[in-house]
Amino acid sequence: MVRLGKPVINQSLSETKILADLLKTVESYPWNNIVQLKTQAIFEEILDNTTNTEAYKAEVLKESNACLILADMSDCSNY
Repeated sequence: MVRLGKPVINQSLSETKILADLLKTVESYPWNNIVQLKTQAIFEEILDNTTNTEAYKAEVLKESNACLILADMSDCSNY
C-alpha cells in the first residue's frame, strides 16, 4: 500500500501512530530480523518514493519519532 503513494494512504499513515508503533516493535524485539527488514522497507519506500513531497517525508520522520527512537536504540549495547 505504501508503494502506491496515494495521498489518502499517505495521510492515514501520518495521522495514525502505525509507523511509530513499528519502530517501537523493532526496539522491543531487537533480534527479530523480519520485523527490522519490513520496517526498514516501509520507511525506504516512503523516503525514496518520488511522488511523496519533501514536506510529507519530513512529517513522517517527525510524527514517527524515527530519529529519536533510532538514536536511543544506538545507545543500547544490545544492538
